[in-house]
Amino acid sequence: MSGLFSNFSSALDLYFTRYIPHGAVNALQQGQLSASHELSSSLQREFKDREMEVDPVGKIETIAELEDVSAGHDDRAWCVAWNPAKPLLASCSADKTVRLYNYSHSSSADGASDVITFSHNTTIPTGHAKTVRALAWSPSGETLATASFDSNIGIWSQEEGGDDDDTSTKEWECMSLLEGHETECKSVAYSSNGTLLASCSRDKTVWIWEVHPDSDFECMAVLMEHTQDVKCVAWHPTEEILASASYDDTIKLYMDDPSDDWFCASTLNGHTSTVWTLAWEPVAGRYLASGSDDSTIRIWRRVPSTGEIKFDCAAVLDGHSGTVYSISWTPSPIDPVEHDGTRELGWLASAGADGTILIRQISETASSSTDNKPIVNWRLVARIEAAHGVSEINHIAWCPRVGMRNVFATAGDDGHIKVWRLTVRTLENNVFLDVWLYKPEGPGPFPVVVAGHGMSLVKDAGMAVFGERWASEAGWASLILDYRGFGDSDGKPRNFISIEKQIQDYRAVIEWARARPETFRTDKIVPFGSAMAGLCVCDLIVNDPDLAGGIGHSPVLDGYGTVMGLAPDPVLLFWAAIDFVRGKLGWSPIFVKAVGFIQMYDNGTVGIPYSKANNLVAPRLAFDLMSWRPALKDAKSPMLVVAGDNDDLIPYAVTEKAVRESNGKVRWEKYSGGHFDIMEGGKAFEFNVKHQVAFLRSLM
Repeated sequence: MSGLFSNFSSALDLYFTRYIPHGAVNALQQGQLSASHELSSSLQREFKDREMEVDPVGKIETIAELEDVSAGHDDRAWCVAWNPAKPLLASCSADKTVRLYNYSHSSSADGASDVITFSHNTTIPTGHAKTVRALAWSPSGETLATASFDSNIGIWSQEEGGDDDDTSTKEWECMSLLEGHETECKSVAYSSNGTLLASCSRDKTVWIWEVHPDSDFECMAVLMEHTQDVKCVAWHPTEEILASASYDDTIKLYMDDPSDDWFCASTLNGHTSTVWTLAWEPVAGRYLASGSDDSTIRIWRRVPSTGEIKFDCAAVLDGHSGTVYSISWTPSPIDPVEHDGTRELGWLASAGADGTILIRQISETASSSTDNKPIVNWRLVARIEAAHGVSEINHIAWCPRVGMRNVFATAGDDGHIKVWRLTVRTLENNVFLDVWLYKPEGPGPFPVVVAGHGMSLVKDAGMAVFGERWASEAGWASLILDYRGFGDSDGKPRNFISIEKQIQDYRAVIEWARARPETFRTDKIVPFGSAMAGLCVCDLIVNDPDLAGGIGHSPVLDGYGTVMGLAPDPVLLFWAAIDFVRGKLGWSPIFVKAVGFIQMYDNGTVGIPYSKANNLVAPRLAFDLMSWRPALKDAKSPMLVVAGDNDDLIPYAVTEKAVRESNGKVRWEKYSGGHFDIMEGGKAFEFNVKHQVAFLRSLM
């Protein structure tokens, strides 16, 4: 095996302890990815879909659509609000009514899943003269506030008496009508302890009301800080800090001065158009998210300061193609604790004019810089387009009740209220794959290459140029992944290679593409593998009849033949055996450093950011390799192999034998050179790209 492992250091750096991920900072947030490569104008490198879940992706399923004649609204639905204490969902509409829905849990017939059933409770004919634009429950769940375009705010409560848990028989009454705004009220919100109520209006003001017993309200402040229509108000989850968003593109933060009055403590600038929506990080309130007409979401980080409020912009999230009308932030139902220096901040849902729902997982990691500011990371958990058909989505809200925090509701221009559940199947503690998407110019759907790198490498180490060339020269999109445990993908142990799991990663991305026929041609999907990933491609085209073909450059086509074709090294055989036994005992792997690859990247001619990869491999890989011998004669689609006649890692005779026994299923394009000469900067790079492009074109 000395040939296979000849690039490992003779010193054999060993790692017996649980391997800690190298740097949890997401490269996209640091701007590293977007600046790594200059793309031609004919290419679109889209990061909004760059992250997806393993086996399978997170899924948003509809569990209720409240649209029937008796229960649904007759006009545009503006807002939904979950009662924090009772199984009640409220919605409001341009039809001037509030609809209330009960929900209950039960198990499916096979007991395998939780079924949530919704039923219409009642319709409140509010008496508002115009659209009911917004709703807010008090923290106790006993009162409901309605904000209307008629400039008034209604305070609603159920009549006293009877069973407190019976919400279906008692009538809802308007206990107070708050007047003062001069024109349309746009938003209303209770403070976390329920003692204050805030409202805002097109009249450019924010009002703060003190809540007294018996539904009595007293105006405490009228804040006239905005220069335009105020769209939204949101209270901090633990402190009496109020945020407001406006048509003037700003966010204002207000505090109460005990010796004087409420005042504007800070103004947040950054959005380039109307700020429509706000959501605080739900547990500690150290972050504030905002959604805007500029199609972005900004996450603002609170900066420690004595006697004042300071925030700076910690992240800008793209992904929507139109106005972001609504965002909602919930504590993470999965693993909300701190691990490996990363603290989960919850899930952020967003929706708007493009009709798309995006769910992102938000987290923070400690900063290594001198300013000591934590770094905000995010990943796309799930996405659904046309969630309300062709209609815009006006509001989205997570359910705040324990056990229901993966459930959310939306309100749309179609008048419908939809209830959704997010399911994320966990694998090795909720693994996510980090994926780049390249698309050709023009409309889709596009044929697509699903590509992975070889052995211990990551996509940052030279894969970007292939995505660019496939798009610009062959007209194919590509999804380029980091395997679990590598690069920017999740997964533990880090840098541990399992061919079986890498095949699962390929399949997860392939299925993700197949689930999006509006973007990708599901009949034209081609897996690509570099070096050892050639085994993944071989397995896929043998077992998946719906693939259009496969590509491998400098690929391993026969794991057993490759290992046996190399001269043995007693020291490495010893450590491989030890590591193999450790694996059988369920112990963590031994890691050895594969330093030889650096020679390729340090030769002065190849500008590849190899430093992004940890140069490690577990020697038990040799035994894993020996168990993989795909029968290429059974391939369901053609495969292109680009390999050299002087490959120093994969024996020439092994590649030749595998191609010969494929019965014509594999086409071998040979070049004169070594294993890495097919990478950018190598003497066979253009030869490699030319034949890959020709092969992809031949499949169309």
